[in-house]
Amino acid sequence: MKIRNKVLLSFSAGYLFSLVCAGVLVVVYASMQAMDASEVGKIPVDFIKIILTILGGSFLLYLLFIVFLTRFLMKSLSQLTKGAQAVEGGDYGYEIKVTGHDEINEVAQAFNDMVKAVNKAKSDIEKKVAEQTQSLMAQDKDLNDQRLAL
Repeated sequence: MKIRNKVLLSFSAGYLFSLVCAGVLVVVYASMQAMDASEVGKIPVDFIKIILTILGGSFLLYLLFIVFLTRFLMKSLSQLTKGAQAVEGGDYGYEIKVTGHDEINEVAQAFNDMVKAVNKAKSDIEKKVAEQTQSLMAQDKDLNDQRLAL
């Protein structure tokens, strides 16, 4: 599931929770308006328990979803941070495990591709330096041989 969909779902859950709360309050208000002043204290305890259970349950579900979403985002971002620190420390073989198809996993895959490209570029440079060093050493040997021949 895409992160924007998860965030949208989170806001939808919050909106749904708000609607449930508003609906419950409307029902309570309407039932209190229908009573005269002497009956207000006689609201059935079971009715109040049901209202509180609905409100508490929907709020707990909303909190659970928010905790899940936060943990998911923090875990993914933590992996990206750990990977960046590993590469900064010189570990060009570090790879982040890509487990899904959301935006954070796309960034993780791009990070892995970047690390591979940096590692290849580093290897190419090291190879060129080794070739140039070999060439310079051969030229130096030729110059020394020519100097000794004179």
